[in-house]
Amino acid sequence: MNQSLAGSNSFPRHLHTLDAVRGLAALAVVFWHWVHFFLQDTPHFQRELQPLYSVFAPLYTQGWRAVDLFFCLSGFIFYWRYSGMVAERTISSRNFFVMRFARLYPLHALTLVAVAVGQQIMMAQRGSYFVYPYNDFYHFALQTLFAANWGLQKGWSFNAPVWSVAYELGLYAVFFVVCFYNFRRWWHLALMSSLGCGLTFSSYPTLHQFGVCTVSFFMGGLAFHGARFLVRCSVSTGALTILSGLTILIWILTPSTPWESVVSAHANGRLRFGVSQLASPLLKLWYNHSFSLIVFPMTIMVVALWEVRWRSVASWAGVLGRISYSSYLLHFPLQLVFAGVAARLGFSYAFFYTPVALWLFFGTLIPLSLLTYHFFELPCQRAIRKWLVRRPRPGEHAA
Repeated sequence: MNQSLAGSNSFPRHLHTLDAVRGLAALAVVFWHWVHFFLQDTPHFQRELQPLYSVFAPLYTQGWRAVDLFFCLSGFIFYWRYSGMVAERTISSRNFFVMRFARLYPLHALTLVAVAVGQQIMMAQRGSYFVYPYNDFYHFALQTLFAANWGLQKGWSFNAPVWSVAYELGLYAVFFVVCFYNFRRWWHLALMSSLGCGLTFSSYPTLHQFGVCTVSFFMGGLAFHGARFLVRCSVSTGALTILSGLTILIWILTPSTPWESVVSAHANGRLRFGVSQLASPLLKLWYNHSFSLIVFPMTIMVVALWEVRWRSVASWAGVLGRISYSSYLLHFPLQLVFAGVAARLGFSYAFFYTPVALWLFFGTLIPLSLLTYHFFELPCQRAIRKWLVRRPRPGEHAA
């Protein structure tokens, strides 16, 4: 008899596979940022010489897409865990944002201070900052307020990868408002994604980037709607297998080349068709955001459905989720340390082309991220939530 999701018509309390995807996405960003080691004192950077390039080439060249995957995962998880609570007023705005603050801010503050100290040491030793140049009091204040990439900055500063966390906080506010007014149907999410697509055509960088993040976040919410619908319909294992195969096919067929590269290839004579044939805004949108619009939502939905089908099989995978936020925020400060120590030991930038450097870095980052999660992130979360989360009095409405 063909098995189905019957008897498992609700999501479990935790989806460990999505934790694993989030952890892997964080590590993909680290590969993308390996180029940091070559942005100074490097006359001719050669991407293909990065360590074990033949194995990790997709991560070195496309790892930036993992940030879009982060937002898509956030959209799925927030619509799964919080949309009903917000709409039904069982969580107040105060408690919602205190919980988000407790999750995100302590490690941000720690890494901001660490990078500020490290950059001053780097300046004293080498006469220049490492990678990101704007490390003054003004940009420190912006970073403290999660405002370093909202259009007020002169350029990249301090622990620059935290820009995505700042945009995520903005999306949390949008999410809370639309759910508070019960705009939670699938077409509401499709409309929000469409508005995000519109913002991506803006020439203003902040609006453009916020639009990119908006598309991914609400497409993640749509992925949750799709997964919940299929669970309620008790989709069979056979149908889920077909859906998985279709997802793999989409991964293969989806263009990974951004629109700008397509136009550049035409200008250099490598494409035979005219740019006018590609000038449609819809085609530009597809080239730049196909992963956010199709690939990532489909992947997250399928992964979640398989865990609903095999509930206890993936519990071990959740450990990767514990390093996701810490590895994302710690990797640049650790790169700063590695670059400084390598210089003091007399190693040239060529050291970071070697597999030894790669294994040494990841062998430090992953254990450090786990330790940070257990001995810093979790204690800070518990303390802040205990201190600031307001429990409603008996008979008092939560909102």
